[in-house]
Amino acid sequence: MVIDQNIKLNINEKYFSSVLSDDEIEFLEETEFIKELKTEINSLESTLNKIPNFTDIILIGFGGSSLGTKAIYDSLKNSNKLKRIFFIDNLDDEIFNKSIGEIDKNKALFLFVSKSGNTYEVISLLEHIIKKGFKKDRFHFITQPLSSQLKKFAIKNNIAITNVNENLGGRYSVLSISTFLPLELIGCNWHKIKKSALDFYNFDKKNSFKICSSLINFYMNNYQNGKNISCFMPYTSRLSSFSEWIMQLFGESLGKKNLGGYPVALTPVNYLGPKDQHSQLQLVLDGPPDKTMTFFRVNKNEGLNKYSNIEQIATAQALDEVNVPYIEIELEDLNESSLGIIFIIYEIVVSIIGLKLGVNPFDQPAVELIKKKIK
Repeated sequence: MVIDQNIKLNINEKYFSSVLSDDEIEFLEETEFIKELKTEINSLESTLNKIPNFTDIILIGFGGSSLGTKAIYDSLKNSNKLKRIFFIDNLDDEIFNKSIGEIDKNKALFLFVSKSGNTYEVISLLEHIIKKGFKKDRFHFITQPLSSQLKKFAIKNNIAITNVNENLGGRYSVLSISTFLPLELIGCNWHKIKKSALDFYNFDKKNSFKICSSLINFYMNNYQNGKNISCFMPYTSRLSSFSEWIMQLFGESLGKKNLGGYPVALTPVNYLGPKDQHSQLQLVLDGPPDKTMTFFRVNKNEGLNKYSNIEQIATAQALDEVNVPYIEIELEDLNESSLGIIFIIYEIVVSIIGLKLGVNPFDQPAVELIKKKIK
């Protein structure tokens, strides 16, 4: 099936057996990530005026606060002339020191991203960076407008804040200001990403989400048949961070107890082809029949990409032979438009799967337990 002129979905026709119901479409219309997508962002000029000149960006954020931006940057940095951005997304001295060692501390911009404004790791890194002697006039905070540790610190130290939607969960925020502001700063055309996502949403809605429904049916039907492990395998390193984003989206949205108190999940696994053919495909092909595979391929048949694509096709044929269900998403080009479409597709797919499983796909109650233990 052709999704648009740039994207093709290869999936068994049996998964096109149903579309979304009126209730499910109404549910989607009321989700915060769709409302956010429909909200116009005319200009970021007033925000940009508050940001000092810079050479590089250090983005400090965890989970959904950084994964979407990182996925887009890693996909486009080699084909677009983008400014450098370093991601500090773990409490790790080696990562921190390596990133800090590559910048001019007097010319870098530090973006602290935390929807709640109370993320333990972000606050810890803020304190650490201050102790290292970095000036606060190089800081900018991206957080919700409600009272928080970041907001109190910003007010006290005259640090500018970009407000985000307090009702939009981090993993669903990839198509929002918390991602678009860093993209604007590095010179990425986020307008194309936003437009392509909204255009696809409106297009698929006219057909009762036939395209998204096929993916939902694929994952749900196989889950009900005991295949509760969803493997994602791009055949380009440029989509590795996108797979990490999908892992969070599936894991944090679906891995919880349903309305009856029964634990459910489609457990996501992130592979990279063809490298992981030599470490994981033996398990997938010959191990327990509890897995599905989702391939992403960029159809650039030049250089080493040609051989990589040959390997992906061969892997799919091997899965066929041993009856491991799979789908293929082929991209003619990996650009802003194709990224916007695959982001919105998976946000739709996961939110509706959550509805069908009887869980709230937008909360993370068990993660809050860890935060309480830290306090």
